[in-house]
Amino acid sequence: MFLENFKCLTSLILDHNMIDANVVFPKMQTVTLLWLNYNDIRNLDPFIRLLHSSFPSLKQLSLMGNEIVPPCREDTFYYYIQYRMYVLSWFRNLEHLDDRSVCQYELEEAQRIYKRPLLDRIQSTSLPKMFQTSLNVLKQLISWDTTTSNETERYHSSVV
Repeated sequence: MFLENFKCLTSLILDHNMIDANVVFPKMQTVTLLWLNYNDIRNLDPFIRLLHSSFPSLKQLSLMGNEIVPPCREDTFYYYIQYRMYVLSWFRNLEHLDDRSVCQYELEEAQRIYKRPLLDRIQSTSLPKMFQTSLNVLKQLISWDTTTSNETERYHSSVV
């Protein structure tokens, strides 16, 4: 993929590019600012989870002008807060989301509302490479569930 060639990229602005929720970005640990304003992103989940996998170090994220971002008005305020809390639950280091700064109490509340299993909360980027590999193997072992249907074994993952 084209973006993989930019190993030291810290800012990525992809406004007005018709990007949808199915896009898969490469893992880019150095990117701290990402703007995806005015694209075609309509589904919050699993888009945010995948975005977190690709950009774990984000400090600034802007998704304004996409269908997934409710306007901050009186009649949609509840949905706006839900959106904000969900995004913050995935990006714990965000300092700025859309057009507003992120407060510490928002981050704490997002973690309280959207708790995840311990293995999902461990920041693999802060672990030595040896432990990252072990953590990934452990996640796979724990998350795979075997089911039998019509004498055929199927496997499905509960971790994305």
